[in-house]
Parts: sequence; C-alpha cells; structure tokens
Amino acid sequence: MTIVTRQEEFSAFGFLFIYVVFNLLSANGEITAAKSIDLISNIKKIDGFLELAPLQVYSGGDLIDYINGGAELYFAYNFKEACVKQFRNELGSTLTVEIYEMDKSENAYGVYSFDTYGESVGIGQDATYGNGLLRFWKGRFFIRIFASDDSDNMRDELLVLGGKISDKIQNESIRPLILSRVPKDNIVPGSLHYFHKNVCLNNFYYVSDENILKLGNETEAVTYEYQTTDQIMRVVLIQYPTPEQAKDAFFAFNEDYFRDTSIEKSERFNISDHIEEVEEAKHTCIRLCKSYVIVVFEAGNENSCKELLDLQTEKL
Repeated sequence: MTIVTRQEEFSAFGFLFIYVVFNLLSANGEITAAKSIDLISNIKKIDGFLELAPLQVYSGGDLIDYINGGAELYFAYNFKEACVKQFRNELGSTLTVEIYEMDKSENAYGVYSFDTYGESVGIGQDATYGNGLLRFWKGRFFIRIFASDDSDNMRDELLVLGGKISDKIQNESIRPLILSRVPKDNIVPGSLHYFHKNVCLNNFYYVSDENILKLGNETEAVTYEYQTTDQIMRVVLIQYPTPEQAKDAFFAFNEDYFRDTSIEKSERFNISDHIEEVEEAKHTCIRLCKSYVIVVFEAGNENSCKELLDLQTEKL
C-alpha cells in the first residue's frame, strides 16, 4: 500500500493551483474569460429570431475576407479573432452580431473610441446605440450588433442580446492610462479617440501620408477637439517610450510639417514651442514635454495655441 504524506498532498495541490492560475492568465496579465467564439456560439435563437447561418470565424489577416477595406482599423489595434453570426425572424428582419477580440482591453477601447456618437446605453464598459446599431466594449472584446431596421422593438432586441453577451465577459476592463492626461472640461462629445498608429490618426484628423510623428505600436496617443466660446481646436497628445524618442518625433514634425530645417541635429538641445499660421486664421503649434509631444491644430491665433498647450501640459 502506498502512503501519501501531507507534504506530498500539499505539493500536489500547490502544483495544481499554480497550473490553473497560470492558464487563467492571459499574456498581458488579465484573467482570461471566454474566447470570442464562446460568447455567441451557444445562442441559437433570440425571441423569434433563429440562427440564419453557421458561425463564421476570422483570425488574423483573414478578417480582410469579411470587411475588405475596413480591416486595417482592427489590425492597428492588435486584432486577434472575430466571430460573426446572423439571425432572422419570420418577417425577414435580420440581426447580425460581430465580436472582435483584441490583445488587451485598452485596444478594445481604442476600436470603440473610433465612433462613440449615439445614445449612451448601460451595456458593457461603454456602449452607444443609434440607427439600428449597438456598439460596446468590455474586457478585450469590441462588439457590434446591428439590425435590418431601427424600430423601437428592434432596439430592445439588440439591447437584450448585447446584455447577454456582455454578461459572459469576465475580463477586467482597463482604460488606457493616457486618458487621465486629457483635460476634463470643454471636450467636444464623441471627439476623444485613443490610438497607436498614423493610419488611425489620419482617419480622425488628416496630418500626413508620412509617419512624421513617428507613431507605432509602442506609442500611446489620444486626439480630441477642444471647444472655447469662439472656436474648436484639435489636440493630438502622444506618449513615447522614452524622452529621446519624443524629441526625435518633435523635430521630425517640425522638419516635415513646418518645413523647418534650420536646426541641425547637433543643436537640438535648445528646444522651444513652434507656432505657425499654416493658412489664414489657422495656426498649428507643437510642444515637447518629457516623453510627450503635444500638437494643436486649427487654432485661431497664437495666444489660443499657447493657452491650450499650457492647459494640456498641466495634465502631464
């Protein structure tokens, strides 16, 4: 007969506990909930709507097969997998569910922030509804549910279905830290967007085909519109991994956007704001602050530029 000691029992239990916890943790430290397929695969009918076609799954670059021309947005936020499912009722009305899984919750928020116009509804972490489309994010998932019509009854169906999917997501929803650097007042509703890459910035506000702000996977950035009594200005705030990278981006923007080549690299220890009227009554300015670069566009005059730069700098 084999005798198992308490120490051996404890060791076996400890190993099992560590194994389970390790497998529950995702690569970025979040507790792993369901995969995208688990959030919708078991839902076969919804109050008169029956499953119309088998669940479609798209991984990595395959997303182009589903949304050719729109997949780049998701790729820019480290897209992993998408699931699509359609339902139809006896009247021919349809519901379509799209679930996009990103690498982490901050990037799920980023995709959501691309378009936040509409009625705010209490689903997931943040959600909006409008014209038969429900959009929300929770954990590392971004979800779109849309209907073939936007009647009040259909709105209710979308919200119920969205709530069921949201309840299955147990991941912690972490907002990007850089959002805490944005002023709280006078932000134009729907204008705050979080991003990493130049392709996203140009969708929000066109700057240049070239990546003159040296944006990439390692940069954290937001853009928003700031409203005063007589004007609306656009702000781009970027955090770089190091102050030196921020400095390189600062001078790259000066050289490419303002066409300022007067400062040699050997003289770049003398850094100051650059403000320029790029067209009549439209000023652009840039400031370097530690590992951040702040750019203000569409300012009516130099004083407005400086005041908004100062306001944003106070938050850093």
